[in-house]
Amino acid sequence: MHYLHQIALGVDHGIDILISHRDLIDHVLIFTALLTVSYPKAHLGEMVLDDTLASQLNRIIREQRQASKILAHGLSPRRKLLLMGPPGTGKTMTASVLAGELGLPLFQVRLDGLISKYMEETAAKQRQMFGATDRTRGAY
Repeated sequence: MHYLHQIALGVDHGIDILISHRDLIDHVLIFTALLTVSYPKAHLGEMVLDDTLASQLNRIIREQRQASKILAHGLSPRRKLLLMGPPGTGKTMTASVLAGELGLPLFQVRLDGLISKYMEETAAKQRQMFGATDRTRGAY
């Protein structure tokens, strides 16, 4: 399986959020210090997968693409997916493929910007980062 890598999907369901200029600057600073952003072009067909995993990933992609239909029935599409496994098992590639298939940005946490020698500072950065990810649809 995959190892402790979380992907947040479907955060924004067409709700516009108005934020002040200062909030926007803070939001950008949080992202540039703690996260790197890319727009992957990878697709599911480029991965070598067994049938079970391919089916699961296809289901997730289909669910996200049909989110409006799911919401119309009073249900909510899945918002988070946890990938776990040892290094080299394809967690980042899977996140990249999901982002590419769904046309979402891929955000990767920069641990050198997140971890501090002071526990309170690290916790504050984590709160900022997770707060910012709640407002931005993407794969994390």
